[in-house]
Amino acid sequence: MAYVSEPLQATALASLEQQIATRDQPAELLALATAIDDLGRELALEIVRLAAQPELAAPLKPVLLRVPVVHTHALLRAAEKFDDAGSPRRAARVLIEALRKAIDANMVEVVSDALGFTLEAFAQHAAVAKVRSLVTAPEGASRRELRARHLAVVDELPAVIDWTALDDELGVD
Repeated sequence: MAYVSEPLQATALASLEQQIATRDQPAELLALATAIDDLGRELALEIVRLAAQPELAAPLKPVLLRVPVVHTHALLRAAEKFDDAGSPRRAARVLIEALRKAIDANMVEVVSDALGFTLEAFAQHAAVAKVRSLVTAPEGASRRELRARHLAVVDELPAVIDWTALDDELGVD
């Protein structure tokens, strides 16, 4: 893999981010989210490859840190479009994936609110309580412990949701 300079990686991410607002189809937004995730993997591999040359890896790190935020934003828009199209079930699935990827506290709160709103509309009270627990972090926990707790709660969510109660006007999921 050839080394790609930070400006090219930052430009690639900015280009993908700009496309989020221009896409209206949920499938296109999911494909865009996948491209953003792929870029993040490439950046991470490049940073690992350049570990012996920290001066070359350092400019890539801020770009990599933006990837989860941009990725989550694309997933949020896809969920919005699924919901607009009459598939809160698909929207909820996408929002759960967005929660899995979100690392920024503000994005976790935004995604949790969106998922909570969707689940509340279909009387999924146990799932709503589980989602709300994501934004209340225990005092004194390390970042690693918080992330592990976050992922554990996100992993539990699908089992708590009554998927048949969520309407799906789009057909088969």
